[in-house]
Amino acid sequence: MVLLNPLIQYLVIGYSESLLTDHREPLWKGLLYCFLFFLQFLSYALCNNLVFLIRMKCRMRVRSVLTAAVYKKALRLSADARQKSSTGEIVNLMSVDTQKIALFVDQGWVFIAVPVQICIAIYMLHQLMGNSIFAGVAIMLLAAPISFAIGILQRKIRLKTMKIKDERIKLLKEVLSSIKVIKLYAWEPSFDNKVSLLRESEVTRQRTLNMLRACQESLYDIVPVLVTGVTFAIYTYTQPDHTLKASIAFVALSLFDYVKDALNLMAQRISFFIMATVSVTRLANYFMNDELEESNVTFDLDSVWAFEIANGTFSHLKDSSPVLCDIHLQVKEKSLTAIVGSVGAGKSSLLAAATGELYKLEGSVTRKGSMALVAQEAFIVNASVKNNILIGNEYNEELYSKVVDACALVEDFGVLPNGDNSIIGEKGINISGGQKQRISLARAVYSNADIYLLDDPLSAVDVHVGKHIFEHVIGPNGLLKDKTRLMVTHGLHWLPQVDEIYVMDTGRLTEHGSYKSLISRDGAFAKLLKEFSKDETEESDLDTGTSYENTGRVESPRKSTLKRENASARAATDNTAVRPSQGSRDSDLYDEQEKVQTGTVSWSVYKAYLKAMGLKMMSICVLCMLGSTGLDLTYSIWISKWTGDEVFQNSSQASAEQRESVMERYLIILSFIGLGQMLTVLSYTLLAAYCFCQASSNLHKFLLNNILKAKSVFFDIKPLGMILNRFSKDINTVDNLVGWSLLHLASVLVGLLASIAGIIYATPLFILAIVPITALYVYVQRYYISSGRQLRRLSSKASSPIYAHFSETLNGCQTIRAYGHQERFMNDNINKIEKQNMFRYFDQTSSCWLAVYMSALNGLLISSTALFCVISAEIPGFHMPPNMTGLALSLVFQVTDVLSQIVWNASTVQTNVVAIERIKEYAEVEKEAGWMAEINPDSDWPSAGKLEFDNYSTRYRPELDLAIKHLSITIKPEEKVGVVGRTGAGKSSLSLSLFRMLEAENGCIKADGVDISQLGLHRLRNSLTILPQDPVLFSGSVRDNLDPFAESSDEKLWNVLEQCELKSFISEQPKQLSAECGERGQNLSVGQRQLLCLARALLRKTKILIMDEATAAVDMKTDDVIQKTIRSKFSDCTVLTIAHRLHTIMDCDRIMVMGEGRVLEFNSPENLLTNQNSLFYTMAKEAGIVS
Repeated sequence: MVLLNPLIQYLVIGYSESLLTDHREPLWKGLLYCFLFFLQFLSYALCNNLVFLIRMKCRMRVRSVLTAAVYKKALRLSADARQKSSTGEIVNLMSVDTQKIALFVDQGWVFIAVPVQICIAIYMLHQLMGNSIFAGVAIMLLAAPISFAIGILQRKIRLKTMKIKDERIKLLKEVLSSIKVIKLYAWEPSFDNKVSLLRESEVTRQRTLNMLRACQESLYDIVPVLVTGVTFAIYTYTQPDHTLKASIAFVALSLFDYVKDALNLMAQRISFFIMATVSVTRLANYFMNDELEESNVTFDLDSVWAFEIANGTFSHLKDSSPVLCDIHLQVKEKSLTAIVGSVGAGKSSLLAAATGELYKLEGSVTRKGSMALVAQEAFIVNASVKNNILIGNEYNEELYSKVVDACALVEDFGVLPNGDNSIIGEKGINISGGQKQRISLARAVYSNADIYLLDDPLSAVDVHVGKHIFEHVIGPNGLLKDKTRLMVTHGLHWLPQVDEIYVMDTGRLTEHGSYKSLISRDGAFAKLLKEFSKDETEESDLDTGTSYENTGRVESPRKSTLKRENASARAATDNTAVRPSQGSRDSDLYDEQEKVQTGTVSWSVYKAYLKAMGLKMMSICVLCMLGSTGLDLTYSIWISKWTGDEVFQNSSQASAEQRESVMERYLIILSFIGLGQMLTVLSYTLLAAYCFCQASSNLHKFLLNNILKAKSVFFDIKPLGMILNRFSKDINTVDNLVGWSLLHLASVLVGLLASIAGIIYATPLFILAIVPITALYVYVQRYYISSGRQLRRLSSKASSPIYAHFSETLNGCQTIRAYGHQERFMNDNINKIEKQNMFRYFDQTSSCWLAVYMSALNGLLISSTALFCVISAEIPGFHMPPNMTGLALSLVFQVTDVLSQIVWNASTVQTNVVAIERIKEYAEVEKEAGWMAEINPDSDWPSAGKLEFDNYSTRYRPELDLAIKHLSITIKPEEKVGVVGRTGAGKSSLSLSLFRMLEAENGCIKADGVDISQLGLHRLRNSLTILPQDPVLFSGSVRDNLDPFAESSDEKLWNVLEQCELKSFISEQPKQLSAECGERGQNLSVGQRQLLCLARALLRKTKILIMDEATAAVDMKTDDVIQKTIRSKFSDCTVLTIAHRLHTIMDCDRIMVMGEGRVLEFNSPENLLTNQNSLFYTMAKEAGIVS
């Protein structure tokens, strides 16, 4: 239908030419031709947008299906497949690859319709100019293989680019997940460098892609210039009178313009096709990955045993050596069975085998009934406390109350902002480890399963809370007394109350039996018990009759509050209460967590992007663009002069030689104009491509640098998926869309001004139409952009919950599968996709509304111009010759295209620039103090290790209460201080203050007489050492995890590994120090990870060491190794030990008892225990240390 325009144009110019002859056409025909223009535009708009709506629905369905399929596959991936497909790669598959495939599905019609339309245009050209057009067709055919070759090259480069992008996102996910540890160790430069190197490699390939795209876009601007020049030359040379009529020249120009636009469209769609084929390959490889075998675990309701592993041999990976061999495990119904063993013995692997997570090489796994899992690392979702417990089950108030009371959560609810409706941050970042574990346990108990797999559930809780939970939940008289329980434990004091004990060693079950029978055998279990019986003294007195509730000044041991260390995150949840019993909508949490901008995009956003591009290169690019547009207008005007030259109008009065000479002059000048146009087009597109990459690189660098310097409270509040969205989807938009949309907008704006100037030159009456119609254009554009921009913002915001939910799911796949909740999580994912689709649908339908209005205005503008051309003959002094009519109509076609493109490109720019707005928002978050400062103490500072707190107070955020209140103490050089107190007492706040993760509200901290607030953060943090509670490892080798800056020799690394009793294990690995730790250290057990963290601390040994409950989640043997190593290797250091196992601090020089941010007691253990009124004495009495 669009090809009707040149036909109507031919009729209008023909009408104008008839006015110069004796066969003058009647006025009504001219008016009819004008009306046909309007009718054609309106009909085309209605039909085209109806097809667009159908395509849009198809595109949304394809993307939704693919996104849901990626998510569904992630829930089924085997361990082997998870090694091949990193988290970063899977996130990219969801965010980038599905979008590219859906886009190709939407635009695939181009490969069928456009070639047909090009053939029709060529046929019309042939009817107009005869065989002379075949030279131009030959040039276009020669351009096709060049474009195809560029496309093939783009595909190869894009594949490599996507692989690097996957690695970058994977590394960023690890960095952001462990940002607190990275800050404590001052490792930001190391990880900044690692991410930057990947990004640099990615940008290098992206720059090549941009240059190739620039060449491709230039090619389709250059080809029409060559085609028209060559065609006009051959046509005029072959004509007897060498005449080029306006009706032929300008209609041919319109047809060539259409062919140019069609070829441009094909070029862009070829780019889409190339990107889609890359994405299809990546998705196909992902979907072909191995899945967990459902046959790994069989269900048998008639089985004698509640759970049984017979002759089982299992491995983590398909082709790796077995981690469990000859496993024979039989668990009776309603029994409590314990699994014990040293670090790395295979206890957690045994539970993984029980849930079907490992490769089953031999044997069988049989279970009788449903299953619930309490993993060692609690799986917590970004939802309310209640929804974390219910996890999709129907709410039963009576059962719920029993469960939360038994799991010691009632008093926690009392201090939470919204009780159990308070929102937990991602991965439980705003609650303590003990609270996470108790919520995970409550979830399992509430599920009312038949079999419970408990992976050391009491390791992260205080002794008193652990005792309560064992008595009320796990033990013989607990809520689970009629359930089958298989519990991995490091707490040997629980074992006398279990029914059966299995002892593991190096992946094998060495012995089993009751507690008494194993003791009598004097085997491995008896030796293990004797070795650690002394360490277990404090926890062994389960039947002493000690009252659970405290009296006097000591609060209830069950009372557990949200950690003050994350009070800021808690404050963020104050108004986000969720009530699952009334229909939960946890996804609404993102409405609070992610702010959506309103109104127009600020000019500061554009300024930031232009500055990132580089003003010098951009200025040269703009000059080249202006030159190209000017030459394009000159090209059209020169053809107009050629067709209106008096020599050709009065050909009978001029000789053949004269006509040929004039024709050659026009052709030569036209050739030079065309050559200049080709060079300027190529120049500005190549320069722009370079600038876009420069901007993208600088923005990523700006974002990464500022995110790494952000205060830790930022990461407490913002979910990981939300931050990753900036580094994946938004950076991808900047890489591939923002720059090109700005370039296209700039080129059409300049083209509009040039075309309007040309039309006014041809027909001054055009001013009467352009002013009101332009006003209507501006009104429609402003009316649309305000809603379209906001809809795009809402759509971008709606994508964050999808990625955050996906990230959570990947972290908790084992738990989700164990509960059988795959379907429920898939439905949650689909609901989030549908919510995003709702905004996308409104966005696209509003675009259809715009297209219809714009087409009507375009038809009105062209009809008005044609009308001026027609009626000018009836107005004395305004008659337009045919060449000017042709020029005016040719340029007004460009104006209508440009005006439509301006609105489309302006809306596209504003919606794409939202990505820069979102990046800029996160790049300008509140930052920590500087890494470096002018004041630098001696290189050996602190040499003594003396710490002084002088009236020190701190808080997490200005609106929150003080976390530490007016603390004034002195810790002597080389003194060993134990720090105890209930959860929320301020223990961890104390350690964070030393590293200036929290800044002083008033007072100061001095180390060896130096005020630490005057130092650069890296100078300070490199001078301290911390052994945190959660053992954080990163993807990479053992060497990288120990020494990320590569400052130590291998000999030194082996030495610290030997001191931590890891040397034998690492030396047995095929790659030894280069052995991969896996994502989040998944190739090692929790105990081995903690020992590796200890080795890290030994490697960077400083005069001050802080241990923040470092042994909370390890067995007694590992605890013993850590304690012995600390005593021997840090004997000349000042050590602060935060602990809930009192035996770990009984040999300290002094004990600090904290409560509500204050030091309540600070004295030697002997003095505190002598005073029966002391808080520490009460705690020791409850623990059984004193009678």
